[in-house]
Amino acid sequence: MSLRSFHIFFISICGLLCLFIVGWTAFQSEATGSVTYAPFGFVGAAGLVGLVFYLRWFLRHHGRHV
Repeated sequence: MSLRSFHIFFISICGLLCLFIVGWTAFQSEATGSVTYAPFGFVGAAGLVGLVFYLRWFLRHHGRHV
């Protein structure tokens, strides 16, 4: 596995983790009726958006072939 492929894989795994955090905080907020988990959800969503933009930049900068 090349360094480029590993980088794309790692970005994807981090994006899935951010998506999990968003889902987990939504579930916890609904289950407990509390908004104390909301900041974690916002951070997870911001991280996911940031990773999507970073992945697009990375693919454009380093070519699209895998």
